[in-house]
Amino acid sequence: AGSTKLVNHLVDLYKMQIKACEHQLKLARSSQISGEGTLLPQMGRLLTLTHKKTELFWTNHYTTLDNIQEQILKPWQSKLGQNASELRRVEKKYKKARSHRDDMVRKLENSFKFCNQLIHKIKKRMVTGQASATADKIRAHLKEKQKLKRGSKRIRSSTAAEAKKGWGGIFRGERSTVEDHKKKLREVSKDYNDMLAVVNRCMDGFEKECEDVALQLENLMSIYLLQSKMSLKALSEQTVKEGKKTLNSFNDLAQVSEKYSHEEDIKGYVIKTVRKLGRKPKGERFHYDLPYTLAEIKAGEFERKTTIFDQTLEQVMQIQAEADNKELAMLPIPAIVPVLINAIQRTGGYVTEGIFRVSAAKKDIDRLKAQIEEGNYKVSEKSPHVPAGLLKLWIRCLPEPLIPSSLYHEALSVAKKPEISIQDVKAFVPKIPPLNRAVVEQLSNMALEICKYESVNRMNMKNLSIVFAPGLLQFPGDDPQAMLANSKYEIKFTISLLSNFPLALGK
Repeated sequence: AGSTKLVNHLVDLYKMQIKACEHQLKLARSSQISGEGTLLPQMGRLLTLTHKKTELFWTNHYTTLDNIQEQILKPWQSKLGQNASELRRVEKKYKKARSHRDDMVRKLENSFKFCNQLIHKIKKRMVTGQASATADKIRAHLKEKQKLKRGSKRIRSSTAAEAKKGWGGIFRGERSTVEDHKKKLREVSKDYNDMLAVVNRCMDGFEKECEDVALQLENLMSIYLLQSKMSLKALSEQTVKEGKKTLNSFNDLAQVSEKYSHEEDIKGYVIKTVRKLGRKPKGERFHYDLPYTLAEIKAGEFERKTTIFDQTLEQVMQIQAEADNKELAMLPIPAIVPVLINAIQRTGGYVTEGIFRVSAAKKDIDRLKAQIEEGNYKVSEKSPHVPAGLLKLWIRCLPEPLIPSSLYHEALSVAKKPEISIQDVKAFVPKIPPLNRAVVEQLSNMALEICKYESVNRMNMKNLSIVFAPGLLQFPGDDPQAMLANSKYEIKFTISLLSNFPLALGK
């Protein structure tokens, strides 16, 4: 853009010189043209030098300016305009491909979240004592039948048949809700698995698109630089023909043009363009990450008693208390939380760019997960992304979010305020169950420490809240549109909660 502006200014100056050379000499000498700060520093300096030398040329050879304008400057200006249009087209193509990739990733995340909610509902209905509720209904039904029996003998003949029919209806009613959720889960989990392949194909296409864009940008800039070099060389040759005085004036310009190499300008252009448009995103790969396999979901197998994953915080604490490691058994919170946070800090995770945003290899996370499930909490990983990825996985697999579903709407009403005050957070925190509150406190302390090194790790509180919001708050309904609409308020609430949690506790 800076180089094009300089060339356009030169063309305008040449046009005006033809009409009134004396007036234009005064105007040209008063014009301040500088190539400093342009995307192509060498080319900018070269154009600035060209402008200064042409001032001397105008004093004695203004009759040749028309030829220079028609044969050199106008074609050069036209080619610069064509290159600028092509650059805009390539940038638009890249932004469109990136937008499509982001949309596909959002759809995949929403599908994953919906699957997990169905799993939690099924587990909750299977574990929370529906058998007791069914027994109460049966007793109430038999009691009513006994009353009718004492009141009228005619009901006696049909009591057995009606009771059988009534009990069957009760049992079918209780089963139907769980079975409907299982049927729905089989459908959406299959869709989620299919979507994984689609998103990964999309990522492959996006990577190829990025390579094509980079190649096109390099080719366009090479063409532009070579055209500019040729035009400047032609300009110097044209002026040399006008005489010894002009030749002496333009000798240094010709020498600079001959020595010009576009490699340095391409390097500078790439650096400044990356700062402007951002670095190319890494080629992420998504894996099947539901807590149960498709075969387990199809068979309705949701019980895993030996794992600390997919368990409530209370169940994790019970498993921890029954473990052989007495030191871990005495901890007031699940041991996996402080163990993984300490591992992240020890491996330099607080000063690692993209911590919690960059994913570790799935095989490394699975290996560490298996090690901890065996009771070995000694983390020897060298990369902080592995314990960070496992901590995200553990929080995501909790059947109930860290902020219980009963408090979801209250948290959302706080988030919908124009500004969330510290008093709002102080009023909300005591309502969180003590064990959940202790885990959230650990996450808050870690997040605040990471934010101290934001200039290094590129992770501010908003970025961290995007990561942890799904584990803190989960929409209790089944409407995907409402779930998506509430996500921005969930992130806003998480930012305020993690930022002010120590203050809310009076620390």
